[in-house]
Amino acid sequence: MVPSGFLFILITVLLPLGAFGVMSLRAWGAIRRRLFKGKAPGPLVAAAEWRPLGTVAIAYAALFTFAAAWAFLVEPDWIRVEKTRMESPRPLLGRAVLRILHVSDLHLDEPGARERALVDFARREKPDLVLLTGDYVNRREAVPDLVQLLRDLKAPRGVFGVEGHHDHKFRIAEAFEEAGATLLRDEFIQLRGDGRPVVIAGLAMHPSRTIGDVLKTAPEDCFRIVLHHAHGLAERLKPGEADLYLCGHTHGGQVLIPFLGPLLPVWRSDGLIPEGESRQSGAVVVVNRGLGMTGGPVPRARLFSRPEIRLIEVVSK
Repeated sequence: MVPSGFLFILITVLLPLGAFGVMSLRAWGAIRRRLFKGKAPGPLVAAAEWRPLGTVAIAYAALFTFAAAWAFLVEPDWIRVEKTRMESPRPLLGRAVLRILHVSDLHLDEPGARERALVDFARREKPDLVLLTGDYVNRREAVPDLVQLLRDLKAPRGVFGVEGHHDHKFRIAEAFEEAGATLLRDEFIQLRGDGRPVVIAGLAMHPSRTIGDVLKTAPEDCFRIVLHHAHGLAERLKPGEADLYLCGHTHGGQVLIPFLGPLLPVWRSDGLIPEGESRQSGAVVVVNRGLGMTGGPVPRARLFSRPEIRLIEVVSK
């Protein structure tokens, strides 16, 4: 595996500089011949005019330009709706089909097309529950926008979330409270209704208790949903601890280079749980690619990792 730091420098700096440098030398060679007829080109120009090198440089420059335009202008707002369907032996909360909207890694800078699409989807699909798994804003100024977004994502059985690894820097708990949503920190909440009850456990980014300890007083026959920002805890799930485990964190790689993986280390998953939907110790595990993009100085781009909204349907047999 190529180290991601070197991969980033190679693909975004060294190779583009080389390709555009060769093209510039070839252009200068053509101009020089027109201006100074009969004068031999310098060694650099002569090397750049070697046809195979020129072909490779032009091809890479074209590919890099197209990929950059796609990654910055197209894919960040090209949302993909993923669907998970699972079964329960009895109806949950009196619903033959319990519909859950899972959203992760909003990384709000300011409201835009992705956030509008999310709200429109929630209004159209009318989920019973909205569950969020951390990293809500990229800057303090976006916290009021988060409050409004949480209000717009209202669901009849509630909106619940956990903190991500960026959220300690912002007033996320206050934002949830102001919006009428619930932020869970190493605790669970039980939803009651006809049929099988639902328990939602939320673990902090660095939990003080294990999943088993958090859920030790939960009813035995409940449907257990565990929310955590990262997938690491899913690797240590024990049978019966969870029916559904939801997380995000890696953005699906955010910028993926074919055959090489994520462009930056921050998007690389070092765990055994794959992206998307899988099973672990009897639980359905969902690693959401997230809706937003990493903040700070990192470019707001996505490549081969479209932003995700996931609709989960738990169907009674």
